[in-house]
Amino acid sequence: MVDFRQFRAGNKLTQKEAAAYFGVSQAFISQIERGGRPIPSAFISKIKADNVYSIPEHIPPDDTTTMAMQLVVKIEDLCQQLGEQIAENRYLQEKNVRLVEENNALRAENERLKK
Repeated sequence: MVDFRQFRAGNKLTQKEAAAYFGVSQAFISQIERGGRPIPSAFISKIKADNVYSIPEHIPPDDTTTMAMQLVVKIEDLCQQLGEQIAENRYLQEKNVRLVEENNALRAENERLKK
């Protein structure tokens, strides 16, 4: 996880100053530092574009890559679940068709025996 506090400390910024720089509230900065929110990729882009503050070397260039990979894994899981549900649905449909055919045959046999 990106250490936003280290970014602030390395650049001698208070939470209030960081909030003003990024155009967000101090509470938002606090949530990032507590791990309640990810660092927006726009923050990293702004730091790089403005070239006013330095980024510690261990901060990845863009946190969206991690988020994208998490989404890919989640989508793959959902696709697998969907595939399993589709297969089960097909099985149940085929079983239902067999039961209907069996029921029709039993009805026909019952009608034949009544005569």
